[in-house]
Amino acid sequence: MIGAAKMGMDFRTVSPKGLQPEKALVSTALSIAEETGAKITVTEDIDRGVKGCDFLCTDVVAPFGICDEQNNLTDNNTDYLPLYDHTKLLFQ
Repeated sequence: MIGAAKMGMDFRTVSPKGLQPEKALVSTALSIAEETGAKITVTEDIDRGVKGCDFLCTDVVAPFGICDEQNNLTDNNTDYLPLYDHTKLLFQ
């Protein structure tokens, strides 16, 4: 996110509220973006996050701490995960 802000990019991150980047990181990126003209978007709205983008990069949920070392879900409140799956429908 910081690199994107420094490069003047349109950077978007889409995730449920509880899994979004730390506010301090977003604040730093937004400050840099004011100088470079970058656009930084943090949202849980998938359509807003992907509409008109040229490139999608996805990540797994394990780094966010809801899986153990064997990738078993440790958070029982994971009903939102299918919403953020990158299927063909996301790209239409």
